[in-house]
Amino acid sequence: MVLEISIEIIYFILVGTLGGISYVFMASTSWDAFREFSSHKRIILGAIIGFLYFYLHSDWGYPDAIMTWVSAYMGPTFVDQLIKKRKHIVAKST
Repeated sequence: MVLEISIEIIYFILVGTLGGISYVFMASTSWDAFREFSSHKRIILGAIIGFLYFYLHSDWGYPDAIMTWVSAYMGPTFVDQLIKKRKHIVAKST
């Protein structure tokens, strides 16, 4: 039982990592882009989103691997936009 859950968590983390790598690959203009901090951040956030998706998935009938990949591909952009919006609001209030 525990081993099954552990393997499933690792699976979701790997698929999330692949989503992050896919985004970096699609957005990069050269191979040097893979060495930048933003690329590493994107890949790590993809893995974290894969882990979170394991615990928060909704069973709406979509294949979980596809939804994990999509979440990891698009999720960090959503998080970055929330942070930028919050910084803008804080800057206006001070």
